[in-house]
Amino acid sequence: MKKKFIVPALAVAIAGGGLAGTVLNSSVFAATDNSKVEVSDQKEQKQLEKEATITEEQAITVALQEVKGTAGDTELENEDGTVVYGVEVTDDQGEKQDVKVDAKTGKVVKVDKDDEDEENGEDEQESDNEIDDEE
Repeated sequence: MKKKFIVPALAVAIAGGGLAGTVLNSSVFAATDNSKVEVSDQKEQKQLEKEATITEEQAITVALQEVKGTAGDTELENEDGTVVYGVEVTDDQGEKQDVKVDAKTGKVVKVDKDDEDEENGEDEQESDNEIDDEE
C-alpha cells in the first residue's frame, strides 16, 4: 500500500523540480541577454565617438545657428550610415526641433520636428483636441 503513495509522490517531486529549474534557468538567461545589449550600446557609442571629428559643444553651436532657441539633450547617433549629433532645440515658439549635425563635417544634415510626444504614447489627435479647446 505504501508503494501506491510513494510512486506518485516521487513523480510530482520530479516534475515540480523540473518546472522550477526551467523557470529559474530562463530568468537567468533573460538577465544575461539584457546586459549584452547594454554592452553593445556602449561599444557602439565608443565607435561613434572615434568617428566624430567635432565636439558635442561645436555641434550644439551649429544647431543653435540653424534653429534659434535653447539646446536640450544631445546624443551621438548613426543616421543612415552617417555619424551625427542629434541636438534637441526648443525654438522661440516653444516647439521642439531635432537638429542633426554631421559629426565629421559640422554641417546640418536635417531638422525635424521632435516627435517625442508620439513616442510617449500621445498621438496627434490629442494635440488637435487641445487646439480645438482653445478656439
